[in-house]
Amino acid sequence: MTAQSSSKTKTIMIPQPFDYNARKSFLPLFKDVSGAEVLLDFRNVDHMDSSALGMLLMAREKIDSKKITLINCTNNIKDLLKLAQFHMLFTIK
Repeated sequence: MTAQSSSKTKTIMIPQPFDYNARKSFLPLFKDVSGAEVLLDFRNVDHMDSSALGMLLMAREKIDSKKITLINCTNNIKDLLKLAQFHMLFTIK
């Protein structure tokens, strides 16, 4: 999992697959956000499990939820997020 930062945004590349195995590297990326908008880039993800949904919720709790945007989601990932009502919690592009 990689992260790129600027003064206003922090982009985190989500790994494939986004599942339970990503937990140890995912949440620590949110400790130094300090007011920046967070972009979670799903361009490499075509599968995610329920633990990935839980990690997104935990990330939302760590920072202001209005500052997290999920970008480059495939249609399958968008459908899963919508089914789980995550479009009510995150901006999804």
